Amino acid sequence: MGPLFFVWLGASLQLQALGEHPGKIVLGLVLGLGALAVHASMRLLGQELPLGLLAASQLGVPVAAATIGIQQGLLAPGEPAALVLGALVTIAVATVATGRYGAHGHPPLVKP
Repeated sequence: MGPLFFVWLGASLQLQALGEHPGKIVLGLVLGLGALAVHASMRLLGQELPLGLLAASQLGVPVAAATIGIQQGLLAPGEPAALVLGALVTIAVATVATGRYGAHGHPPLVKP
């Protein structure tokens, strides 16, 4: 059922609303950067920055929020796509952080 859920969500997102409401693009970027900033703040408590950025990668909560918002009619046009854009920002940064973490001689994040 998982793949069906993501296909349904992808079909119900209105990406053209991002083009019609450029502020929603900014909203998505700010949501993603805000999540990254909160998780990166764990550096203040001694966690390595790449691990904090990796912890920021999230897809479940934004996708659930977008799905519920669409079903209940609670979100304005473009807001569900902005939520998913924010999630994609966190995933992109986590991907880069993971590559750089391993490139600097650190042990792998996942043991084989």
